Amino acid sequence: MKKHAFRSLSVSLPIQLFICTMVLMTAFSLFSVQRFHQRTMDEYTRRAEEINGFVVREYSGAMADGILGDPPDAQSVALSEIGLTVMNIMKGDVLYVFLGKHGADGKMEILFPTKLKEELPQAQVDPFFPWTEEASAGADPPGQILNTEQHGMVYVDIKPVLHSDGTYACSSCVVYSLDYLSGMRERYMIQVTLAVAVSGLLILGLEILLIRRRVTNPIHRLSCCAEQFSYATEEDRMNNIELLKQADIHSGDEIEDVYKTLLSVTRDSFTSTAGLNNALNDIQEKEEEITSISRESRTDKLTGLGNATAFRLEAEKQNKAIRAGKAEFGVFMFDMNNLKYINDTFGHEGGDQYIRGCSRVVSGKCPESRTFRTGGDEFVTVLLGKDYADRERVLREIREVFETCGSDEALQPWERYSASVGLAEFRQGDESFEAVCARADQAMYAEKEAYHRRKGRYR
Repeated sequence: MKKHAFRSLSVSLPIQLFICTMVLMTAFSLFSVQRFHQRTMDEYTRRAEEINGFVVREYSGAMADGILGDPPDAQSVALSEIGLTVMNIMKGDVLYVFLGKHGADGKMEILFPTKLKEELPQAQVDPFFPWTEEASAGADPPGQILNTEQHGMVYVDIKPVLHSDGTYACSSCVVYSLDYLSGMRERYMIQVTLAVAVSGLLILGLEILLIRRRVTNPIHRLSCCAEQFSYATEEDRMNNIELLKQADIHSGDEIEDVYKTLLSVTRDSFTSTAGLNNALNDIQEKEEEITSISRESRTDKLTGLGNATAFRLEAEKQNKAIRAGKAEFGVFMFDMNNLKYINDTFGHEGGDQYIRGCSRVVSGKCPESRTFRTGGDEFVTVLLGKDYADRERVLREIREVFETCGSDEALQPWERYSASVGLAEFRQGDESFEAVCARADQAMYAEKEAYHRRKGRYR
């Protein structure tokens, strides 16, 4: 029976393994991307802290007083400008490094460097200071990722700068652009996705090849063998073994174990079945022999009708029916006329032909009943079924045949069949089969006396 393609093990198993593999690889890829992002952010944090640490160390104290003084110390300003410029050049993905402070108007403003203070509008400064109150209090908040209109995603890290007396002067702010990180992460995800897709397809192909070779092909061969199995004859069962041998599975795993077990069971089954068939054949032959002997023991050899033994068995059967209240039968009693004359004149060969002819007349008219030869020239028919229902008509036809045949001078004497017939049927009150036979016998003898009066007696 042909199966749906997706229900085939050669397809469904690789697909299942492929899905599992892709899920694991996707999970690993997402984990890798997350780890990459986290490590990059850790690197940004470390570098921002290094820069802010440098600014705080270099610009705290006297330098902060000089830069933020009124008026600012020109020498300190010049030195600081050079330091910040060099720092920006060394850190290419750093957008800004500047000093800022929370002003009296509540806004954060760039205090230094002067050039950045002049170039960067206030609207672009505010997004870099989401911690207004913390920064004004000289707090050291952790770095954060912000989304700005001008620069997109940026990473901002702020640390306090102190006067020489230790009081809060301003905050050092380092701003990183995350465009590079985003681009690198996108490229990394594309590369990972391609790698996962290519690897998944390769894995799927290898899985299909391996599963077909190690699993589905051996199973398919076993399935084909099973579909061709037949048990009708001994030759068919022997052919089943040959089909399994042709499968020739040597996978070295559980499938080979199943194959060897199936081959062994099929061989054992063939051996057992062959022995059983021989035994059954012997039993059947014996049963047929016993049946034949039993049939012969109940059959009259001359006429082929039931003999006296068979008649006794029939009598027992009808007696049981009488006792059970289910009896419904009639009895014909026959006694041949002129048999002694035929035997004396034409020998026993003629007599035998005469007996067979008379018996055929009786049994031929009672096809649904059984006729027995109970003596040399005596017959009994137990009328059943339709024969019993039409007993008067059957009796009349039998008498007509015997009358016509017995009077036909054109026939050989041993072919002029004649017999006296008596009929009796079971009646309520009859206690046995024999009682019915006795009435039939009386009716037959009455007819025989009438025949002798008409035809005379032979000695």
